[in-house]
Amino acid sequence: MRKQTSGWKWAIAMLLLAVGGWFVYRSMQPQLRVDAAMVDRGPMEAWIDEDGKTRLQDRYIVSAPLAGNLVRIQLREGDVVEAGKTNLATIHPAAPGLLDVRQRRQAEARRTAAALAVDQSRSRTTAVRESLELAGKTLERQEYLKERDSTAQQDVDIAEAEFQSLKAQMSVATIAEAIAKFELEQAEAALLHVESDEPLPTQGQVAEGEGVQGEDFHIVAPIDGRVLRVLQESQAVVQPGDALLEIGDPRRLEIEIDVLSPDAVKIRANDPVRITGWGGEQPLHGRVRLVEPGATTKISSLGVEEQRVNVVVDMDEPPEERETLGDAFRVDARIIYWQSSDVLRVPSSALLRLSDGWAVYRIEGGRALRTPIQVGHRNPRWTEVLEGLSPGQQVIEYPSDKINSGVLVLPKPTS
Repeated sequence: MRKQTSGWKWAIAMLLLAVGGWFVYRSMQPQLRVDAAMVDRGPMEAWIDEDGKTRLQDRYIVSAPLAGNLVRIQLREGDVVEAGKTNLATIHPAAPGLLDVRQRRQAEARRTAAALAVDQSRSRTTAVRESLELAGKTLERQEYLKERDSTAQQDVDIAEAEFQSLKAQMSVATIAEAIAKFELEQAEAALLHVESDEPLPTQGQVAEGEGVQGEDFHIVAPIDGRVLRVLQESQAVVQPGDALLEIGDPRRLEIEIDVLSPDAVKIRANDPVRITGWGGEQPLHGRVRLVEPGATTKISSLGVEEQRVNVVVDMDEPPEERETLGDAFRVDARIIYWQSSDVLRVPSSALLRLSDGWAVYRIEGGRALRTPIQVGHRNPRWTEVLEGLSPGQQVIEYPSDKINSGVLVLPKPTS
């Protein structure tokens, strides 16, 4: 009996010795110095960075409404034109062919098409105007509720973005209607020339600059803007539809951003956009107006086929703050497709890829513990944490292959 008791004591002593030795061994392990960061709550954004290019919202190709002799165009690229006042081109109509039924029918068809375009543009303007009035009332209501703390600031921002977007659409629709009316007037005037049987000045008179106040057909500017290109500078015989020059308003710029199709599905109308790299000291701002419904196939610099989608952005800043920005200028654009003022976040540099998800090395009791987590939105700096971590916990940034669960670690002091 005494031998059995001493045997148990010996076994317990050996067990305690082994446990103590294990703790001594573990305590003698070297501590790995690591970069550590806190899990916290704060604002976060998710975005898409791409190159963009400016373009005019409204380009207008002025074409000849009737056949005749074009007097040499005196305008040059960059010249300012005023709607309804600036004479863009002068055409001395060819002698009407009284028996030419085809020419008359063509002029009638152009007038009919122009009249339909006016009706269509007028309907579009009316629809946008009604939507704009409704958006204005919605914005006023949201601002009223915000003053009384009955709604969130996010609802006010959404209403403001919708109002500004419709305001820009209204401006575009108004110009489109004005251009349609101008084309109808040109088509009706051209039809009158075709149907007229009054004698016209000879070609020699036009070449000498005579007769320009008589039967000459003057094309005036349909919009305020500048001459972009003179397509037919010299005197020439023109036919209906021949392009003469291109005009537009450089103050009315939009941005075209070419994004990958998987990124395009994340983007919605009214998403905010930051524009940098345009040459100015301060970034510009805008909002997505349209994500085009179709993609095009393009070859990347590495020779890989990609499906790209155009995203059109309206700029917020007035033209006076970006006077030097012109048509087809390159810019850097950041489309913010998601943002929140309060999320649980962890540095993206702390993430480890697992076969079925993501993990981080959490520091607890001076040791690294691999912790699986569920993530949400990401950007190069932060990652949204949905499950697995709590605010105030420390994680290891840039974990090396020396880090494993249970390894002693020592966070480096923060500077």
